[in-house]
Amino acid sequence: MLVVEKRPKRSRPGDGSRRAVRERCRRFIALLGVRLAVMLGVMLARLAGVVGGVCRMTMRGVRMVRRCLVRIGLMMLCSFAMVLGSVLVMLGSGLVMLDDLLLGHDDLLG
Repeated sequence: MLVVEKRPKRSRPGDGSRRAVRERCRRFIALLGVRLAVMLGVMLARLAGVVGGVCRMTMRGVRMVRRCLVRIGLMMLCSFAMVLGSVLVMLGSGLVMLDDLLLGHDDLLG
């Protein structure tokens, strides 16, 4: 035997009854809770997979990962130094242009 559930009557946007508003809020919160639970479950499952992979990694693999992370850190440090140097060059150029704008070339002409 097929049992068909009767859906509750949907309220219209213009219907300002408090019961309809509460019902919509309950549905929204329930749907949000289900989505949040699914998302957290997926994230926890991924974390468990990563932890399982780390547990299986040998010490040689850990040393290799550490070596790679050190190299990446050094590359980022060098890149940061280059960016900082470029910023200082731009600030120096800005000061020269500001000096030229305010004082002009009168000092050079005599």
